[in-house]
Formats: sequence, C-alpha cells, structure tokens
Amino acid sequence: MEVSVLDLFPNGGLKTNAYPFSDLNVHVAKGKVTTSVVDQLMDAGWTIMATWIEDEARSTVLDDYITDVSIRFGMDDERIILVADLPLAMAMDVVANIDADIPGDNPMIITGMKNSISKLRAASISGYGPYATRGVGLKKPANVPKLSIIGLDIEVSTIVRGDGMPLPHDPLISISISNGGWYDKEFVDKCYLIYTFGFHTETEWENGRHPTIVKVDTDEDAVRTAYEILDMLSPDFVSIHNGFNFDLRSIGCKAATEPTIEHTIEERRLGNVGVGVFWSLTNGSMIIDTMYTADKVSRSDWDSFALDKMCRRFDLPPKLDSGTMRITISDEADLTKILVYNARDSDMHAWLAKNGKMCERIALLAGTSRSTLWDSVANNTGVMTFCLMQSVALSNGEMLDLGRNTMNLEDQKFEGGYVVAPRPGCYKGVIMIDGNSLYGSLMSKLQIFIDRCASAKNPTALQAKVDPALPESAHTMVVGDVVWNEHVIVMRTKRSYIAVVQGGPTMLSEIIENLISLRASAKKNRDDVTAWAFKVLLVSIYGAMGSKHGILASETCAEATTCAARYFLRNMIGVTEGEGNKVIYGDTDSIFAWVKGVTESDCMDEAERLKKAIDTSMVGTPFEQIGADIKGNYKMILITARKKYTVVDWKDEMETKGMTPVKKDTLPIARYAASKVLSMVMSDNDYSKTRTTVTLFLGKLFTALQNDDLPAHTQVTETKINCQPHYKYRATNGERVSVLVDTGLNSVEVHKGWVMERITGAVKTILEAADMGTVRGLMFSYNAIVKQKAVKSRNKTPAADSV
Repeated sequence: MEVSVLDLFPNGGLKTNAYPFSDLNVHVAKGKVTTSVVDQLMDAGWTIMATWIEDEARSTVLDDYITDVSIRFGMDDERIILVADLPLAMAMDVVANIDADIPGDNPMIITGMKNSISKLRAASISGYGPYATRGVGLKKPANVPKLSIIGLDIEVSTIVRGDGMPLPHDPLISISISNGGWYDKEFVDKCYLIYTFGFHTETEWENGRHPTIVKVDTDEDAVRTAYEILDMLSPDFVSIHNGFNFDLRSIGCKAATEPTIEHTIEERRLGNVGVGVFWSLTNGSMIIDTMYTADKVSRSDWDSFALDKMCRRFDLPPKLDSGTMRITISDEADLTKILVYNARDSDMHAWLAKNGKMCERIALLAGTSRSTLWDSVANNTGVMTFCLMQSVALSNGEMLDLGRNTMNLEDQKFEGGYVVAPRPGCYKGVIMIDGNSLYGSLMSKLQIFIDRCASAKNPTALQAKVDPALPESAHTMVVGDVVWNEHVIVMRTKRSYIAVVQGGPTMLSEIIENLISLRASAKKNRDDVTAWAFKVLLVSIYGAMGSKHGILASETCAEATTCAARYFLRNMIGVTEGEGNKVIYGDTDSIFAWVKGVTESDCMDEAERLKKAIDTSMVGTPFEQIGADIKGNYKMILITARKKYTVVDWKDEMETKGMTPVKKDTLPIARYAASKVLSMVMSDNDYSKTRTTVTLFLGKLFTALQNDDLPAHTQVTETKINCQPHYKYRATNGERVSVLVDTGLNSVEVHKGWVMERITGAVKTILEAADMGTVRGLMFSYNAIVKQKAVKSRNKTPAADSV
C-alpha cells in the first residue's frame, strides 16, 4: 500500500490485513474518518465498491449530511473499509413539474430517507456511490478493481417430498462455499463444506484440493457458520444460482431462529417482477443471483437457465452426478458423494459469474446510474434512471420536483404506440425504416420533460397551465392531431390535451445526448460492458417516466412521447405509400416497406429516396430534427403475425423475431422443425421445389418420431417452476409431468401425439404465410410420394445381366 494512503490514517488508525483468510488484502479503519479522507481516496484512484449502513438506528439524516455510512474502497487487490459521514448535494433552484398539483412544491433529493436503501441512494446521487467518480452528474464510471467472487450453494433433503421440489423449511444437507481457485487459478483454492448429519469418507479431490469440511449440529448452526466463513473471506461478491428465490429463502428460514444473524435476512423488491430474499453480509460483500442476472440482463444469450447448460457455454467443468437428494436425516447417512457434488456446484456459481462478467456489468451499471449496488443487482431500472436524473439536476444547481398530477394518475391508461396491422405473407425486396432512436429522439428534440409538459381535459384549462398562447387550431383538434407555433406544441390524445413548451434543450435532452455519445465512445473502444450500461439507462428513460410507481413519474411526458411517435409513424406510412410502395408491417417506431427491389442496390436506392421524401415532409415541423433512418435492407421477409417475422439479408443470413424458433417454452424438436422450414421457405428455390422439400422434411421427421428415433431431450420443454429449471412434457398416459433438470431424462415416455401437435403448431403460421397449405395437406402429399416410390420399386424389372 502506498505511503500516502497510510498517511491518511495516522497513529495506527488502519488495521492492515484484517482478514488474513481473504483472497484480498483487506484493511479496516479504526473509528470514523472525515469526509476529507473519503475525498482524497477517491481522488487518488480508489473506487467505492459498496456502501451500507451497519446500524440503522445510529445513522441519521441531518440538513446536509448522512451519518455513519460504511464504505468499501478498492484498488487492484487492496480493500479499505471505513465509516464516514457523507455530505448531501445541495441545490439553489427547482426543476418544477408544471403538471403537478402544486408545481415546484415538492423538491427533495429522494423520497423517504428513513431506511438504509434511500439513504444510500441519496449518498450515491450526491457523488459517493459504488463504481462512480466523485461528484455529481453523468460521467464515465470508475474502474472496477480485481474482484473476489465466491460461489455459494446449498443442498436440501427431499425426503419429505419424495423426489419433488423441496420447500424453504425442509432440512439442509450441506452448504458449500468456494472461490473455484483450483480450476481458474485466479486465487489460491478455498473451499468450505458444512454439513448437518451423517458422515463422509476420504475422497480424492481435483488437482489436489483440500476443502475444509465441518460438521455442525443443526441447520441454524450451518447457516451461522456459513455467515462467519463469508465474513472471514470478505469477498466483493457472493454468487448464488437462483439464490433470491431458493437458496436464500431456505437460509432465511433457518436464520429466523438464530438470534445472531436473523436480522441479516430480508425481502427486497426485484425490478418489476416481485420480491426476493436478500442476505446482508459483512464488509460490504454483495449477493448476486446469476439466474436472475442472466434472465434480466442478457436473456437472449442463454438457451437455458439450468446451471450446467449455462456453464457449458464457457467450456467449464461439468456438473457432477449427485445420485439422489432423497436422503434420510440420520448420522448413518454417507454424504461423501453429496459433498463432492455440492462443492462442484459452488465452484460453478463462482465461475459462471466470472466468465459471464456479471459482477462487472452490475458494478458499471451502478456507477453510470449514480444508484446503489443493490438497485443494479435487482435491476431496478426506474430507480436507477431517477438517480441519474437527480444527480444531473444537482450538477446544474437544481433539484427535481417530485410532485404529481393526481388527476392523470387516477385516469385510465394512456394509448400505446402505433402498430400497423401486419399483412402475413412472403415478400421479396423489403426495406425497414425507423425514426432514428425515435422515442429518445422525440423526448430530446421536442423538449419533453416535467418542466415543459402540462395536460388538461380541454384547451381552455390547458392554457391556464402554460404561459405561451396555444395555437388557434388547438380548439378544433381531433384525437391524434399535433399542432404547434413557435412557443408551444399541442397534442390531443384520447384522454387529454398536452402542451410542450419550447425553450431550448431540457435537462433530459442533455442526458439523452450524453448517453448516446458515451455509449458510442465505449463501443468505439470495444468496452462492451460499459456500452451496455449506458444502453440500459438510455432505453429505460421512457419506461421510467411512464410508470405510475416511479420516483419521478410523469405520465404526461410518457403520453406526449407516445402521441408524437404515433404522429411521426403515421406520416412515414403516408409518405411511403404515397411514393407507390406498400407498408406490410410497422410497430411503434419502424415500418417495413415492400419496394420489390431485385438487387440490394435497387432496394437501397429506393430506401434513400424514401428517407429523403420522409425528411422533406417534416421540414418546418417540430419533427424536422428527428429524421428517418434506414435500418434494414432485406432480400426477403416472412411475416406471420404482429411482432413475428423472419428476414433474410442479401448475404443470405437469416434473423428471426418473435416466431416459434426463438421462444423459450417450445419443444426443441418443434423449434428445430420451425427453423428448418423457415430456412426452406426463405430459400431462392421456386415455389414447387420449396413445397416438395418441406413436405419430405416434415414427413421424415414425423416418421422418425413414430419410430422412436428422436432423442428424449428434444421432446421436452424446459421451464422454471418455483424458480427452479424443470423439464415438462406429456406422458404416454396423458398426464403432464415435470421433473427437475438435474434429475435428468433417464425414463421419459413422451406422448407422441402431443409432440406432433407441438411441431404442427410451430410450423402452422409459417406454412400459411408462405401459402403452402396445412401440415395435414403436406402429409397427404408425403404419403402419396412414399406409396408411389413403393409401387415403382415393386414394378421395377430386373436387368438381363443381373438375371
């Protein structure tokens, strides 16, 4: 450690290497330090990695300070843990919500600063947040030091459930804690196994590893021991697969009767999907759930959320066979195999987080949004967007007005984006045109924000809310109209009139433009994780403004944006069809135009002509700066329904959106069939040859199914039950069956008729859109072909030389 840092803690004020069993060099400050020490550490390149409040009763909010905030600093593999009072950013002016019941009457840094989460959000907004640079406003996130990531896994006996899904209060078998170091060599291997009954025998471990194995008396002892081990290791992150809804619920049940740690377990909100159980660990160690993170952050990257299948993507050592979890709670039970299995699972929890860069994603998202680490872990995008807006406002010496328009909040929902009814079919020579990041551009260029938007039931009431005179035509508007003058834009929706006062870029305009710029810079530098963090915030702004339950919610702003997008899209459609092209589909911000180009250059020439025509039609309107953008040039497109289409570009590469092949609840064999049929339909072959190819493929596939030539795993679907990956299928007796993925498919007997129905359903709309009839009709043709071949084979006369 540098001497200059030690100088900040004179007279032995820093206990060095306080946690010798940790993978990191963890130092702990003695007593509370001053804000100056915190500032100097941040200026010297130390990164705040976590903030938390150890004693809720002691920490208070003064006029301009939050007292007793614990901070975990990091640089390389060094950590400093300290406690300080953190200053709150102050403002001299208010960004007033002119549509609130009392505009400008409710400015505050954040609502309800009585619990630790709100206090920590206020500290982050004020410039003292995880992975953020010091100060307020939108900036590049701070560096992520070398991380210590520990995997944790529990095993629960299913003896009381048969082989069914265990419940949180069922008895523990064991808990494993591992850094996976024996394989990835990032740190010296550390593995701890805690079990509650039975015995274990000597076993040979991988690469000579020697886990520490501890037997305790009760489940409560096991959980307390795990807590103490995690405190001893003091990692940055503890990774658990499906932790929020399984492992931590079980741990929480056992901790409830253990007085030393029962206060560390609580339920917390997870984004917009409900709640999960969280475990508050010591020293700022943060729990992450790799299943939840993968599901919410990069779902398209994963074919399955089963641990083994996710780890295969990174060629990691495989999951082991545990035998059965149906173990009698007895000291005569041999747990050797279970303990080895448990250790491997905790290894995989650590490896998956490391290889998927999940902790880095969470860290950088917290840093860019000026929010807490928990908000990033939980994917609370609405909260993160608010924290960023408030921090930017404070950088301008202002504070956001959190007042509401209760009239709109009690009204019906506002109308969504404009959708062109799809025209199912197969089209050649198609282009895609959109509004150039339409929703963000509209909010930026039309100056839509709380200090510019007001709504009312009629134009007279609306005029009373804004200073500029409304256009005279505002009194004769019909639903969907947008009118304007130099000073104000007026829109009419199904439920209100909305005015957007013009006066130069808003604070939100600057945020959007800066996010776009920072994201482009990160992509240019190939910093994909940082670019992803900026994108998450960029696409979350519209949703955060439109949420009734958001901290800074303005349905008026969201409704104005949606109304403007509908107007823009209708104009694009009008211009496109006025130029002699047919719009075959459009959805909220883009349209597909059938231009019938024979070559790529033909389509692009028409696309450029259409773009110019659309841009010209917007000259002299508030939409002039939005502009159209060419997003796709396709050799062919197959449309089956809304949000369901497949395109083939001029390099013959196919991309599918919303259709059966990419759905998670589809049988693998049905997904395979649909993908194959799609590729056949989208080929360059003529109609007759294509129909014959599809007929032969489906006929052979159904024949293989009837002859039991298809693997079992292709005939079952994978889903989550109680947040655990399960296989689901219909058995030959007609019953619907679900089994844990970990149990396997050793004795599966799937109902063939059910599988045929699922395959038929997967290809049905594709065949209809390609005008190829029904599966029944194609199978009739296939049977005729087979019979014809059989007849020809029987009637064939042997050659003379063969006789």
